[in-house]
Amino acid sequence: MINSLKQLYPNSLLNPIDLKRPEDYYHFQALENSLFIPLCELKNDQIKLLNIFSENSTSTTNSLPANPIEESWYQFLTKNSPAVPSGAESVRILQLDFYKLPEQFAYDIWKDTLKDSLDAIITILSLNERRLLVILDADRLENDTVPQLTGLITTLDDDFEVATRGIIGQIHRVSQALPSLYENELMLFNQAIQSDIFKEIQYLSDTLLNEIGHEATAQQPILANLRQQILSNSEYEATIRTLFAHRGNLTQAAEALFVHRNTLTYRMNKFTKESGFNLQHLPDLIICYLASN
Repeated sequence: MINSLKQLYPNSLLNPIDLKRPEDYYHFQALENSLFIPLCELKNDQIKLLNIFSENSTSTTNSLPANPIEESWYQFLTKNSPAVPSGAESVRILQLDFYKLPEQFAYDIWKDTLKDSLDAIITILSLNERRLLVILDADRLENDTVPQLTGLITTLDDDFEVATRGIIGQIHRVSQALPSLYENELMLFNQAIQSDIFKEIQYLSDTLLNEIGHEATAQQPILANLRQQILSNSEYEATIRTLFAHRGNLTQAAEALFVHRNTLTYRMNKFTKESGFNLQHLPDLIICYLASN
């Protein structure tokens, strides 16, 4: 079995001695052999099939939940437990990845500080030393909760000298369908963290847009050509990404780029003249953003 999987996934690692970033791999255990398959190469149905055959489908670095609430959510989301956790009708899952850690990191204090800072947090699951799941009660989330949460994590990063990135998932009802929806969000997260550009907390919708952009660019020659135009000029790429991040607001985008508004307008007009896409027209801006990812 192990040898067959190794042939199917040539980038997998067999019995690695010093595995870097184990959270980026699916751990397939068979007797005394361990095969680590890059998660970015696996689809949801492949993971489910591997789970059937694997004696241990989780990373060896996984830590066990410390209390009944954590245990119930951990078993439900990662172990296919049929027992649906109680206490919330709908949830939003925040996936976090520590991509920079000091040698001495007060992991539990970081978690407890975050949990104590926001009432909407049901529990925080430790998947391994770098991965966390923050389960949020959607009914207790206010409109400003997500920006508040992002600000809290940024503050904690500064205080603990760590660097965190993550994806805030969609709102889902707590039902038997939730684990498969979480798996889909996990797959998108694993794909997103392969990029060196991804170093922040962002919404799942941003990740979906990036994924759609990759697929569309691969299928549409006109978008592939547009992508070349954008990436050939660093000013164009920065302009498009910043405009999109600020929803087309020229004043805010100019401030973020540290340029005068007139300079930004000049760059946009120059891009329109060369490409035919008007960045002040929302559909054009969205298409250019998708092509740039």
